[in-house]
Amino acid sequence: MTINYSPFYTANCFTGLEQKDGKVAFDEITVNESGLLAQLELRQGLSCPEEPHTKRLPRYYQAMRHVMNSHKDNILEASWQADALGTAKKCLEWRDSLVMSGWTADMKQPSERLGLLAEAEMRFDEKNALGDRWQKVVKALETAETVFDGETLIKVGLKDEHALQPLMAHVLSMLKGKGVSVELAEQQAVAEKDTDLGQFQQALLDPKNHNSITLKNDGTLRVLRFATENEASRYLVALSGKAQSTVYIAKNNMSLCYAQQMAGKPTSGCSVSSSVEHEMQLLPLAVELWASPYNVRSLMQWLQIMVHPLHPKLRSRLTRVLSSEGGRDNEKWNEAIDKFLEEADEETRLKMSARLEWALPRNKHEAVDKDEFTHFINELKKWADGRRHVEARKNAMLAHQLTTLSKL
Repeated sequence: MTINYSPFYTANCFTGLEQKDGKVAFDEITVNESGLLAQLELRQGLSCPEEPHTKRLPRYYQAMRHVMNSHKDNILEASWQADALGTAKKCLEWRDSLVMSGWTADMKQPSERLGLLAEAEMRFDEKNALGDRWQKVVKALETAETVFDGETLIKVGLKDEHALQPLMAHVLSMLKGKGVSVELAEQQAVAEKDTDLGQFQQALLDPKNHNSITLKNDGTLRVLRFATENEASRYLVALSGKAQSTVYIAKNNMSLCYAQQMAGKPTSGCSVSSSVEHEMQLLPLAVELWASPYNVRSLMQWLQIMVHPLHPKLRSRLTRVLSSEGGRDNEKWNEAIDKFLEEADEETRLKMSARLEWALPRNKHEAVDKDEFTHFINELKKWADGRRHVEARKNAMLAHQLTTLSKL
C-alpha cells in the first residue's frame, strides 16, 4: 500500500491516474493529517469522533468560567471582563495547540496562564480535538507490534523532515520502527529556469539561494497587494470568466467562495478544516451580535455567511462599509441600506425592509433584553423554516440543516 501524505493537502488532489495506463490505484491513497490519522485509527481499532467546535466551545466556556470565578485578579481577568466568550475561544485554541504538542494538565506548569488552562482542562470533558486523537494514536503505537498489513510506503510531500510539525515527525519515526517505509519527496522546479517564476520556484525549494533572484519582469510572475482580504477576493471575482485557464489557490479559508457566492458566480471549491454546518454558524454568530459593546468582527462574519436572511448584494455593500469605516455607526452604513432598497424591486424591498428590523440587532443595554432577544431568535427560526422549503428540492442537506435550526 502506498500513502501519499502532505500536511498541506486540504481538498481533493489530482494524482495523475491517466499515467498509470488506465489502472485504478486501489492500493494508493492521498491524505492530509486528518486522513493519515483516520488510517492509523482504523488499524489501531480506535474510535474517536471529533466533536465540532461549536459544541466544544460552550463547554470550555463553562470550565473557564468556573476557573475565573475561583481566581480573581488573575492574568486573564481583564480579557475575561472585556470579552468572556472571546477569551474562552482563544484559550481553547491554545489548549488544542498545546495538546497537539504533548501538553497535559498534570505536568508542572511554567506560567500562571498555563496553570489556569490546566485547571480548566480538569473540568473540560470534550477532549476529542485533532490533538487529542493524535495523542491516543501515539499511545497505541507505543505498544503495537505492527500497524499495516503487508508492505506499506508513505511518501511525504516535503523534502525536509524538519518542516514537519514535531508530533508528525515523531509519528513517522515510530512508523519506521514498525516496518513502514517512509520517503521524502524529491521536489523540482517545473517552470523554465531563466524565467521569474522559475527563479521563484527554485528559491522556495532552496531557501539558501533566495538572494540570487534577479527578476526580469517577463510576465511569468505577478504579485498583487491589497489592503484587506475582502478586497482581494472581490478583485478575483471581477476577473472570473475572463481567463478559462485561471486556477485560484486560496489559503485555508472561505473568503473567496463567500465573495463569489454573494456576486452570484460559481464558487471555487475553497475549503477550511474547521468549517461547520450552516445552521451551526448562524446560531453562535447570531448570539454574538448581542454583545455590548458589539464586536465588529462578529458582525462581519455574520454578514458573510453563505445562507442568510438578508440579500447577498445588501450584505456585500454592508461588508465593504465595515471594512472601510471600521463600524456601523456612520452615514455610509445607512446610505448603503437606503440605496439598496431604492434599487430593489417592490417584492425584495418589502421583504428586506421587514428583515432589517431584526436581522441586524444592536444591543444598547449592559444586559440583553430577554423579550428583544427572544423575538430575534423566533424571527430567525421562522426564516429558517421558510427557507428550508425553498431548498428542499435543490439541496436536501441544506434543507435538513435549516430544519434543525427552525426547531431549536
